[in-house]
Amino acid sequence: MISKGKSILNETKLMNCGMRCTVIEDNNSQDISVKFEDGTIKNHCSRSSFRRGNISNPSLGRGKANSIKYSILGETRVMNNGMRCTVIEDNNSKDISVKFEDGYIKKTNRFDFYRGKVANPNYVKGSVLGQSAVMKCGMKCTVIEDNNSKDISVKFEDGTIVEHIRRDYFRVRTIANPSLGKNYTRLLNASIKGESKVMKSGMKCTVIEDLGKTKITVQFEDGTIKENCSRDSYFKGSIIHPLLGRGYAYSKKNSILGQTKLMKCGMKCTVIEDNSADDITVRFEDGTIVKHKIRHAFQHRGIMNPNLINISSMPQRLVFYFIKQYFSDAVQNYRPDWLKNEETNINMELDIWIPSKKIGIEYDGVVWHKEENPRSLKKAQLIQNRNEIEKVITILEKGAFVHKSPKHINIQLESTSDRKQSKTFLEEMEKAINNILIILGINKKIEITDDILDKLYCLDVVKVYSQNLIRGENDLETLRPDLAEEWDYEKNKFLPSDITCGSGKKVWWICSKCGYSWLRSIQGRARYGSGCPDCARNVQRKRVVNIESGKVYKSITAAAKELNIKRDNISYCCKGLRDTAGGYHWKFVE
Repeated sequence: MISKGKSILNETKLMNCGMRCTVIEDNNSQDISVKFEDGTIKNHCSRSSFRRGNISNPSLGRGKANSIKYSILGETRVMNNGMRCTVIEDNNSKDISVKFEDGYIKKTNRFDFYRGKVANPNYVKGSVLGQSAVMKCGMKCTVIEDNNSKDISVKFEDGTIVEHIRRDYFRVRTIANPSLGKNYTRLLNASIKGESKVMKSGMKCTVIEDLGKTKITVQFEDGTIKENCSRDSYFKGSIIHPLLGRGYAYSKKNSILGQTKLMKCGMKCTVIEDNSADDITVRFEDGTIVKHKIRHAFQHRGIMNPNLINISSMPQRLVFYFIKQYFSDAVQNYRPDWLKNEETNINMELDIWIPSKKIGIEYDGVVWHKEENPRSLKKAQLIQNRNEIEKVITILEKGAFVHKSPKHINIQLESTSDRKQSKTFLEEMEKAINNILIILGINKKIEITDDILDKLYCLDVVKVYSQNLIRGENDLETLRPDLAEEWDYEKNKFLPSDITCGSGKKVWWICSKCGYSWLRSIQGRARYGSGCPDCARNVQRKRVVNIESGKVYKSITAAAKELNIKRDNISYCCKGLRDTAGGYHWKFVE
């Protein structure tokens, strides 16, 4: 079925061959006649060829059309020899003329022009003309003439000109100045006693003794003396300070003094002193100063604020939250003198201590307490032998080592604090805390709610999910507030201000249009523009109707599959970019 469609009679358009043509007859979409501006008439063309400009003038031929269409007249390019040339004549793809910047004109083809292969006979390959370098004789020379690789001329800084020298002699700095003559040897052997020079380490040194080319003595500005150095090392500035060592120059060059970074503990710190790669001092934003750290730890955000070291685990804080409600004197991370380890001279710690009851509470996770170690054994022995403590109640995760003694009361859990077991774990923790309260004489039941968990999570150190994160500058909330509005604050355990736009971490989003919740990486949304998948599916399922048959299809894909038509063509018809697809007219169903 051939559609008549909308007539284009008398329309005029510029074809790709460079000539205008007008439609003088329009029978249907596959049969039109056109007339070119030179009077040539061509019959039995299609409307689509006319719209695309693909109708060729038979009087010109295909080669002429392509020549006009792809002409590069006036284009300028830099050739492989480094010289710029411009196309001044373009007859066809195999016959163009180019003009170099030095005025030389050459005939070539478009292929060589595009690939920069048009050669200029005036150019000398590998030329060093105009280059300057210091020769081994100690004098600087400049290339003033370069005929070929075996014939260059140089001019020294004293005005001496040396001709017919090989180019490689210039590159290896072996061209001698004839005006120096025998004095050159004398100059090399001349004493440099009393001369001063700044070494690469940044320290100035003075030659205090010169006994020969390979035996000089230098004194650094701090008074340090170094013997048996060479003049060559002195001239190069490579004499190493004996006290500072070889790495001092590198260390000074790579100083990070004054830099600020956000550490993994969630606090910013600034380098206030940088002595070497192994000795820096930092100050945290709360004023805490930490000394004798290494640069590597700072650069990888691994320096910890000592004020945060004693922050407890989540299960421990959960127990302490309820204990504190009934015992106001209860404390966390208690380190008494009677728990001192004599071998290390460090006081060991009780997770929770209730002075009024003389009872300690411990939480032993399977990660750190899977096996007994000398430290935990020593701690158990001290608790058993000391009168300052009456009982210690220990909550043990599944798989944790159990200490047994008259003073130990163990509460065994059948799960761990792993996220996969979070529901079961919280139920068991609720029972364990109720058992502890009964042991302490409190006959009231507690209940762990989401509000309590959220409150305890907020007490934790803010976790940093991206390297080089600076809140307020490069976090997701600052750079992409539109994405922060679709952040799922209930499912995500951190905020959009805790992560950068380039993170590959997958998080939950809520569509601002349809309310659909889905999981997608931050990078996928911020960098690659990924949107709501539910909205995208609804667009793809938009119904279309075949105007000729009146049949409605549930999607463009369904219509294309049934009638064996390209989906893009149907889509173009529906959007008004094309008249027909497969001989039919199409439109979206409103």
